[in-house]
Amino acid sequence: MSDHMNMCACTRLIALLFGIFTTTCRHLATSQCTSQFCFGMDENDEMPSSHLNLKTISVFLANQDEALANAQEELVNQRRDIDQHKQQVYDLVRTVAHRRKDVMRQQSELKHIRETLYEVQQNITDMQHEQLNQRLDDTLAVMAQMLTGFRQQLDDHRNKLAKQNQILETFRNDITALKHLPVPAHDCMDILQDGHSTSGEYSIFLSRARKYTTVYCNMDTENGGWLVIQRRLDGSVDFLRDWATYKRGFGNVSGEFWLGNDYLHDITSTKNYEIRVDMEDWYGDAKYAIYSNFVVAAEEHNYALTLGTYRGTAGDSLRPCRDNAFSATDRDNDKVPQLDAAQLLHGGWWYDKCHNANLNGRYFDGRGKVYVLDNIDWKQADGVRHSLRKVDMKIRPRP
Repeated sequence: MSDHMNMCACTRLIALLFGIFTTTCRHLATSQCTSQFCFGMDENDEMPSSHLNLKTISVFLANQDEALANAQEELVNQRRDIDQHKQQVYDLVRTVAHRRKDVMRQQSELKHIRETLYEVQQNITDMQHEQLNQRLDDTLAVMAQMLTGFRQQLDDHRNKLAKQNQILETFRNDITALKHLPVPAHDCMDILQDGHSTSGEYSIFLSRARKYTTVYCNMDTENGGWLVIQRRLDGSVDFLRDWATYKRGFGNVSGEFWLGNDYLHDITSTKNYEIRVDMEDWYGDAKYAIYSNFVVAAEEHNYALTLGTYRGTAGDSLRPCRDNAFSATDRDNDKVPQLDAAQLLHGGWWYDKCHNANLNGRYFDGRGKVYVLDNIDWKQADGVRHSLRKVDMKIRPRP
């Protein structure tokens, strides 16, 4: 680049010298001055030609010296400019060299970074693959454990199902056997209808208590089917009892007994029952009383008595007991607050203000005596009270 600039400066200098030379030749060719002011002479003056040419050349040379000096100065300036340009070019080249080195270094660093990045990516990929494989292994292990657990549960369910099938088969067999069993009797009429026509002890099923109990069935009186709930015949059982004893019952169903107030409620609350009371005094006079409805309420209602209409030969002596609560030695529910009828009359009963019937009273030999307050008695239709030798109370479903 500097050589090119030097050539340009030389070319300009040669052109300048050539211009001076051309001008000089032009002056020499025209040696006569056409103006009267040429060299300070008019046209009438005469001057030797040699003198004129020398002066012209001197002036010319002076001009040329000045031009040459200017050219030299310009050449110096241009050389200085060239030097400056050379320095700039040198600085530029050096800068470019530095930049090139920087670029090469950066390229090397970039290459190293790329290689490092590739290694990091490769490591990450390897780690991801390793982690993925580890997770996959862990997942497979967990799934294997779950599968083992599911298989164990399945085996357990199969075993339970097999046991349940066995139980179900047992139930089916039991149901099949039960289908061939007779329907449990709930009273003596059911037993009579099942073909048992002999009086005696039988087992009936209590619907509310969900259990069986033994009762005495009278199959002889008035076509049979009677369930005996009370009997007095020899005085072997004392009927002066507390509330709990009357609740559960006492005595022997083939002898003297009270069936129990809970049982009476259980039986009479499932069907409509009638009650028959058969009695015989000490002189062998037998009579009876029948009521078309007989219901004993639950304990929370104190076993209150419900009665229907009367028919019979003994007289309607049970009528005053209707709607009365039951009383016992320790539970006084009669209608005379100052009187404990159960204690006074020696037995549990549905007492009113007074009594027309006391079938759970004291067993007393009434021969020769008309009336004792606490004995077993029934006010008959003729108004006479007799001490009774035998009495039983029995119920059956109303026709």
